Amino acid sequence: MLAEAAKGGSETQMLTWVRARCARQPAEIETKSDWLVRNGPGGSDGHQWMAATVKAAAPDRDDIRSFADLLDLDDYVSFGGRG
Repeated sequence: MLAEAAKGGSETQMLTWVRARCARQPAEIETKSDWLVRNGPGGSDGHQWMAATVKAAAPDRDDIRSFADLLDLDDYVSFGGRG
């Protein structure tokens, strides 16, 4: 997958590549995707780390609850946005 990503294709091209090689059923993919979207930091150490990370990037935000939210925030800030 890394070699394919290194070619610089679009997200749509990567998705097509993955789907051509994926043996999972659509319902399995959807279930895992839903879990990932809701997955949070877990125990107290994870919460402390996530709180510090959010505070550094966007101290006024109180809607960052999952790793998916944190990744979206990181992408936004990394590409010039403000938290």
